[in-house]
Amino acid sequence: MTYSDDLSDLGAFEKALENIRTSNPSNISANCLVTLCKVLDNILSEKEYNAKTRSIKLNNKVFHESVGRVSGGIDSLLACGFSYGTLHAGFQATGDR
Repeated sequence: MTYSDDLSDLGAFEKALENIRTSNPSNISANCLVTLCKVLDNILSEKEYNAKTRSIKLNNKVFHESVGRVSGGIDSLLACGFSYGTLHAGFQATGDR
């Protein structure tokens, strides 16, 4: 998946966050939300565009455990402007929206 600066749909983001909160055990929800905050904070903290902080390999085991498998996890990234893209190394989040 990759990220663009367009927060496309605030309502979809709120719905995804609510899904994370209500559809998962509290410890899984909390871990997912902390990870999502770290991802978004890294992007917002950039002084200039950095493709590495704006892409996520969906097949990464740690990412999959903390966000990918969590109901609402991927939806929240999509609502924040991430989109699906493919690379030779596997799926990745990209900023091309």
